[in-house]
Amino acid sequence: MSSQSQGLLLSYFIYPVLGYVIPHSIIKRILQANVYDVAIETPLVRAKQLSARFDNDIILKREDLQPVYSFKIRGAYNKLRRLTETQLAQGVIAASAGN
Repeated sequence: MSSQSQGLLLSYFIYPVLGYVIPHSIIKRILQANVYDVAIETPLVRAKQLSARFDNDIILKREDLQPVYSFKIRGAYNKLRRLTETQLAQGVIAASAGN
């Protein structure tokens, strides 16, 4: 991931509208996750109608823009990348209840 991309992603996580800051340690883990060879960076988008309806800023992370149309690729792939050779040799069973 480029330093420019990291800066943009970092700015998303400390976006003032959200009202809180995610700890640096979590941001670092996110930026170092080995998922970007199968996932793309997706934008945060302000949901105008929901924000107006609830008189608050509602921000959506557009994971539906992933090539597989789901956020699950990040967690599943990251988990598989962290398995040991022994664990991989035992095989992996995965299931999804849908989106």
